[in-house]
Amino acid sequence: MAIAEIGSYILELIAGDQAASIRARITLRDAKNNDMGVLCFVEGVKPPAAVIGAGVPIGYYPVACYGDMVDLLRNECPVYVTTNNQNTLTVTTNSEKVGEGEEAGGGLALSPFVLKRST
Repeated sequence: MAIAEIGSYILELIAGDQAASIRARITLRDAKNNDMGVLCFVEGVKPPAAVIGAGVPIGYYPVACYGDMVDLLRNECPVYVTTNNQNTLTVTTNSEKVGEGEEAGGGLALSPFVLKRST
């Protein structure tokens, strides 16, 4: 199993009719800006197994997971990518204490959702 810390990432949203139904992609890079993995988000098909081996590993997820993955990359630190020889690519964090939550310094956590007040 290989484990490496993600240093940066590139987000892509893809338009058009592609045979593979890839609608978004995230390229993961290490601290030296070398590509270390690609996460592809597919629509309308079952995500295939990850491609591990020669070159940069490629993992596939349903397109519905794209926002969650972006949230994880933006809000957690450190974040790691792991691969194994069974065609599995995982994005993970270190362990967190139970009840740690999203608050920092007693402030409120901001949600990406906008709540509208009914009148």
